Amino acid sequence: MASVDIVRPGNPRSLWSAAGEPTRRVVFPLAAGRKRVLMLQVTSDVPWEAWLVALDDVPPLRNGISGQGMYAFRHDGGRLPIRVRQKGRGSFALLRFSGACELAGSVVAGSDSFTKAAEIPGPGLFLVRTGAEWVVDGVA
Repeated sequence: MASVDIVRPGNPRSLWSAAGEPTRRVVFPLAAGRKRVLMLQVTSDVPWEAWLVALDDVPPLRNGISGQGMYAFRHDGGRLPIRVRQKGRGSFALLRFSGACELAGSVVAGSDSFTKAAEIPGPGLFLVRTGAEWVVDGVA
């Protein structure tokens, strides 16, 4: 069992929880708040690490990007046709976030092994949400 929660008196927020599924990486886009302290509670049966990354330090999508599990990247340009591939089982979603790190919509979704064409609508922060291997690259 593993979980990550924001601890706020009277208003706790669960960011992620899983039971019995192998997870390599979990990514949470969070907006900078007015308070300087953000209390997190991490519960895990295995060793874990956590780190903060400023939005400017999130890796950019250049000629393509690939990985396994959840991953965040940014796109600094305009509309961009892309091809998304997943190899493996499970659901996949490429999500777009606003500058305030609020969910602004889904770019593309699929499940199990698939290949789909899609379009990144413009600049922003994007989150790959899956547990499988994936590739996002430009369409020639």
